[in-house]
Amino acid sequence: MQYTTSNVKLELETKEDKANQYEMEFEAKTGKILYIVFSKDNLNNEISTKEILENYIKYLDLYIIDDFKFENNMLVSEKAGLRVSLINYYGTNVKLSIHSNEQLANNYIYVEK
Repeated sequence: MQYTTSNVKLELETKEDKANQYEMEFEAKTGKILYIVFSKDNLNNEISTKEILENYIKYLDLYIIDDFKFENNMLVSEKAGLRVSLINYYGTNVKLSIHSNEQLANNYIYVEK
C-alpha cells in the first residue's frame, strides 16, 4: 500500500514589505491539508481554539467520527486514534495539524488566547 503526501512552502510579499510564510503538507489522494504552519498574526482571534479545530475537522470531512472530545486544547478521537491540535511553533508561528495518537509529542506547547 502506498500513501503519498506533498510538502509546500509558500512566501507571499505584502504591501508593508513583510513576508507571509506558509508551510503545508497535502494528502495526495484528497488534496486536503494535513498540517499548516503560519504566523500567529494571521490567526483568527475572534473564535476559540475549539471552534478552529472543529472547523478543521469539518474541512477534512471527519465530522462523521462521533467521539471527538475537546481535552488538553486538542480534539481527540479514541475510536479513530486521532488528535487535532493548534500549537505554538517556533516562537512566532502556529501549526494546525491532525495526527495519530502515537505521533503526538508530549512536549507540545499549545496556543493560548
